[in-house]
Amino acid sequence: MNTKVRSESDLQISGSDVKQKDGKKKKKWRLWNLFTTKSIRQIISDMTIHGVPHVADKEIAVWNRLLWLLGVCSSLGVFLAMFYWLQEDYYQYPYKTMVSSAPTYRLPFPAVSICNINTMDVSRVAYAESLRDIMSWTAFGPFNMHLDEAEDQHWQVLNMSAQTILEQTDPGVNETIRACFYDGGIRNCDELFDVTYWSLTRCLTLDVSKIKPASGTTNLRVVVNVNEAGYVVQEDKSVGVKLFVHPVNDAPNFNAHTCAASPGFSTHVALKYQQMRMLGYPYKSYGDRYCVKTIDTKGLPVTGSKYHLMPCLKHRAVMMAHQNCSCRTPFQTDPDRPDCTLYQMLTCVIPILDVLTKENLYNASASLGCPLPCDIEQYPASITFSYFPSSLAEHTLIAKNLIENGTNIRGNYLELNIYYSELILHKMEYVAEYSAMSIMGSIGGNLGFFLGASVVSVAEILELAIIGFLRLLQRLSRAVFTSRV
Repeated sequence: MNTKVRSESDLQISGSDVKQKDGKKKKKWRLWNLFTTKSIRQIISDMTIHGVPHVADKEIAVWNRLLWLLGVCSSLGVFLAMFYWLQEDYYQYPYKTMVSSAPTYRLPFPAVSICNINTMDVSRVAYAESLRDIMSWTAFGPFNMHLDEAEDQHWQVLNMSAQTILEQTDPGVNETIRACFYDGGIRNCDELFDVTYWSLTRCLTLDVSKIKPASGTTNLRVVVNVNEAGYVVQEDKSVGVKLFVHPVNDAPNFNAHTCAASPGFSTHVALKYQQMRMLGYPYKSYGDRYCVKTIDTKGLPVTGSKYHLMPCLKHRAVMMAHQNCSCRTPFQTDPDRPDCTLYQMLTCVIPILDVLTKENLYNASASLGCPLPCDIEQYPASITFSYFPSSLAEHTLIAKNLIENGTNIRGNYLELNIYYSELILHKMEYVAEYSAMSIMGSIGGNLGFFLGASVVSVAEILELAIIGFLRLLQRLSRAVFTSRV
């Protein structure tokens, strides 16, 4: 078999390259050729970042290239400083407030609690004088009388169950609220209102589930009999009722009632409806405090399906009173403890429960372990008054047995007229200052302004880093192989 011998002029081998007859070099396959066949200098010269190609340009004088390098490094330093300030501000979790108002054709009517300023109607019991004496001892300060200092009849009343006293001095819904009108129709007051208790205070709360939402002409109008003859002297020495407007399933805030209405007047309460939505952790919405979303009910007492602050505060305060006073407050379920006597209520329970009526909700929330809610509904009101009843209406109300004839009408009866002044939903919402899009926009804007860079520039930098790493790895492997040989 004939074999053709190649001469040195046909093929020359030099290093790792093969030189063919046409004078061209055929490069061996290398790992970085998967990305590019350019040299690192060429890659830098083709980068889109402003100023970087001038640093690698051999046709520019060295001092000029150094100036370009200094400019690029300075711009990069400013960008990094801006990025540091951005992330520092981000971890402060700032937020902005968005306010909006939108008209609507219906609004949910709020829960309304009407509480007689008088604690109990003592005209209904035989021990009225003793009860008046006992309650008057609390009119100018804490109750400090001991049982052995009281007379026999006082001692008997003080030792009675507080719940029994409240039941016996309860005039009933229909005796307190003599007439109810909602949305232009007459309603049964006993069905429309529920009796609720807090300490020795009795309130009548509107059951919103039994009425329709409010439209343009909706109002709640009630005629109330305060029965001044059954009053006792206590800390609040006025006559009338306190009105509390609050969300459904929430409880009255006894620190901030909507208004106090006096007998002899028709009190017109024009409401607005506001929703406030704040941000939960890690955003601080109450100074240095965090709030919780109303649907996050784990480990918290709830009413309905949501968490509300006031029911939680009341529950925790009552549990504290039960534990410290070794008795059960009125109308609470606790089979392990007996009913609190009137004496225990005045000397032990009420001072504990005053954490809600004497402190603001911010402090009470911290002391009782009830977190502040992120979602709040508010009903700011404007209030006007007019005399009630008119001379003509007085005869009609007496004829319909809504007002008792022969009584001090202007000293006992009042009217409440509650309605929305406008069907507008007002919203105030906290929104995070930074979102994913705003952060990307800020970083991209700074990159473009200081370096003229973009996402494509980031890809070029990654390419340069990968190829540089692979070539460094090849040189290291050659050095190791050479040392072993």
